[in-house]
Amino acid sequence: MKNKIFIVEQFGNLDMEFISEYYNLLFSTPSVEKITTPMGDVEGYGVYGDPLMELILKRTTSFMMEVYEKQLMPTYSYVRHYTPGALLSKHKDRPSCEYSVSFAISGESNSLWACSEEDESDKVEIQLTQGNAFIYPGCEIYHWRDKIETPFTQAFLHWVDIDGPNASWIMDRRPGLGHPYIA
Repeated sequence: MKNKIFIVEQFGNLDMEFISEYYNLLFSTPSVEKITTPMGDVEGYGVYGDPLMELILKRTTSFMMEVYEKQLMPTYSYVRHYTPGALLSKHKDRPSCEYSVSFAISGESNSLWACSEEDESDKVEIQLTQGNAFIYPGCEIYHWRDKIETPFTQAFLHWVDIDGPNASWIMDRRPGLGHPYIA
């Protein structure tokens, strides 16, 4: 996994207090429904393509191109609020997540696990605290989270290499950032 994953403190010099307040407010409104995903067994809240996070996705693209030394285009953003007991099963991401960032918005320090081998022989623990980011090739690296004890809000930003095998997933096959997912 050497040179494939990175930990960045204070990713993008973002105003995490503002972002945290925004998502705390958003997830407390009735307009955001609780979700259960195949990746976890506990309800939480999630929002795909929220305009604030889509703007952060757009504004951090040049940084990601420098990290991976590739021409990248954004695909989508997702914000998830995990509730106590939530977990994230070990997985690799779908094609639109060729290069990814996961960063903590709010909550206590949280551990993620990553490895490139299914047998976990090269397993690495990643501690995420508010504003810190885990940067990784989502389609190549297995990643997961054990059950959490306290609420935790996390953002996911994704890109593809415009010259790579997943280039057809630019904007997650949407007309542009901020548009809903097209199944």
